[in-house]
Formats: sequence, C-alpha cells, structure tokens
Amino acid sequence: MFYKITSFCIPAFIFLEIEYIGRVFISDILVIAVFPFILWSFRNYPLNKIFLKVLLFSCLWLICQALSDLINLSNVNDLLRGNFKIILFIFYFIVFYFLIVADKINSIILLCGLIFGLFLSFLFSPNQFAINGDYWKFGVGYASTLAIFLFISVYKFPYTSLIYIILAFVNIYLGYRSLALVCLACSVYQISLKYNFIKFQFNIKNIIKLVFLLISIFISAASYNYLASSGYLGFEQQFKYQFQTTGKYGPLIGARPELLGSIHAILDEPVLGHGSWARNVKYKELLKEEVVTAGYGDHGITEDDLIPSHSYLFGAWVESGVMGAIFWLYIVFLIFRGFRINRFAPDSYCSLYPFLATWLLWNILFSPFGAEARIYASLSIALLILYPKLYKLK
Repeated sequence: MFYKITSFCIPAFIFLEIEYIGRVFISDILVIAVFPFILWSFRNYPLNKIFLKVLLFSCLWLICQALSDLINLSNVNDLLRGNFKIILFIFYFIVFYFLIVADKINSIILLCGLIFGLFLSFLFSPNQFAINGDYWKFGVGYASTLAIFLFISVYKFPYTSLIYIILAFVNIYLGYRSLALVCLACSVYQISLKYNFIKFQFNIKNIIKLVFLLISIFISAASYNYLASSGYLGFEQQFKYQFQTTGKYGPLIGARPELLGSIHAILDEPVLGHGSWARNVKYKELLKEEVVTAGYGDHGITEDDLIPSHSYLFGAWVESGVMGAIFWLYIVFLIFRGFRINRFAPDSYCSLYPFLATWLLWNILFSPFGAEARIYASLSIALLILYPKLYKLK
C-alpha cells in the first residue's frame, strides 16, 4: 500500500510549488524524502543493465555539468539550479523505476497521479500563457490527451487509430500542434502494426494499403496548411503558420529557431559547454541575424542574455557539454529499441507506449528541459526500460 500511495502522491503534488533559488515542487521534497527508503528496500534487487547504463550516463552528465560550471565560473544561483535539476532528475528516475518494479500496477498509478497533478496545476497555479487564454497547450491539453491514451490502454478500447486521429484534430484546432503531430504519428504507427507494414511483403493488397496510408497523411497535412493559412483555426495559428513557413529552412526551424543559436554555442564549446543557465548575448544576436536573413523575422525571440536552446538534447549540450548530449542520445536509442519491441506487445499496452515514447522523443529534440520535465522525462524513461520486463516481451 505504501508504494501505491507514494506512486500517486509524488507526481500528483506537482501542482504545489515554492520559489527557492528556482522552482521547487512539493513532489521534489517527497521524492527526496522517500529516496533513502527506496534504496534500502531494493538494496538486494538485481539491477537491469539498461538501468545501470542510464544511471551511469546521467551521473556523467552531472559531473560534466559541475566541471563546466567551475571552468565557466557560473554564478552560485545558476550553478545550484543547473546541478540540482540533474540531481532531482536522477532521484525521480531511481524512485520511479523501483516503484514500478515493486508492482506493475504502479506504472498506471504514477500516470494517474501525474494527470491529477497537471489538472490541479491548471486550477491552482496556471502559468502566464494559460492565464492569457492558451488554456489547452499550456494548461490541460497534455493531461487530457494522456488520460485518454491511458484509458484506451487499460480498457483495451477498440478503434484506437480512429481515436488518435480525432485527438490529433482536436489538438490542432486548439493550437497544440506538437501534440497533434504526436497523436497522428501514433495513429500511423498503430496502423502499420495492424497491417504488418513492419514486415512489408510486396503484393497488390499491401501496396494499396500503403498508398492509402500515404495519401491520408498527405491529405491531413494539406488540410492543416489550408485551414491554418486561411484563418479557420484562429488568428494566432494563422499568424504562426505564415511567419514560420516563409523562411528558407521550412516550418520546423521556423517554429524552433532557437536551435540555430544553440548550434553556434555547441560548436564553440562542444566538450564542456557553457555552464548552467548559460548566458552570452553573442548567441542571441547571432540567432536574430540568422532568422531575419532566413526570412522568418525575429518573432518570439526573447531579449534576455540566455543562450537560446529549445531542446533537451541541445540544451544539455550547451550547458554541460558532450556528456549531456550523449545521455539524451542514448535515451533516443532506447526509444527506437522500444518501438521495435512494441511489435510483440499485448493490446493493453500497445496503445500507451507509442504515445509516451513519441512525446518524449519530441521533447528531447524540440522542447526545453523545464522544471516539470524532470518528472515527465524520468517517468517516461523508467517505463521505457521496464516495459519489456513488465510485459514479458523479447
């Protein structure tokens, strides 16, 4: 019972936070409190080799971050925020891993706690974007979508591909394009499993199915382009679509221009990085120059001196150097390994794994490692590692 209560409470209390150096969740305090007990309880448990590798790479990431801060003379406040971010991430990962080991049902309880906590966060501590009206993307969108995926998985709901497509259109309409893309990718993956495209055999029937799938993807993309450019999805999405698609690098860089600035910073300090919360106005100026030259304009680029990065991978590489990058690249490897294993999954989990893995992959490549990410990412990684063991897959 203790493990079940802990599994729910740790992610659920993400809605309560205090300001001390940085953002500190009550969840952080809980995970620190139970960490020694979890270690002692599972001191004789045989450890998974992949678990040990993730732990090793994360510790090397932390060591590299500390060295980077010493070499770059990071100020104390930034140093503490940067290093404790990684320490807490490691604590969460270890605790979540062993909670799931204790009982498979705790994987579901952890996700339920996270959903509950995210809804309460929207109610009691919404961020500024949610207050300004973007309640779906910066409020209840991810929690609602995760809840539906979890429900489908637990109750083995039929017609999952159709539900994913509906969720994709709902997220597109409400302005959460990245989550819509993830839902659409899950639908394509589910269809590919259903019709065994993984082991594709060239015959007329399979070719027709594949052509139909490709045409459906094309129609979906064309429909979004038309609806967004014509203003049917609202002025804000029309504005975003117009300025993000006018540049020479396409809409992906238009939506994530910070990647251009982080590449310069990585090339200058590829091994040890620039330190926690790396600051240098030079890279912000380079970014502005590049995006304007590329035809995007400088919309959405902040005026602070933080080195721009909008990615777990690039952010870790900028701040802590090559070991930060190696850690996240190893997680990307585990994600694709999991997709291969997922072919043999029972229906009860086949729906959930693609969503968690694809969302984590998107965040690694295109989202900043914010305060909440230490909970999202660590839980997803623990599930990635334990997934084959929980469901006895090879």
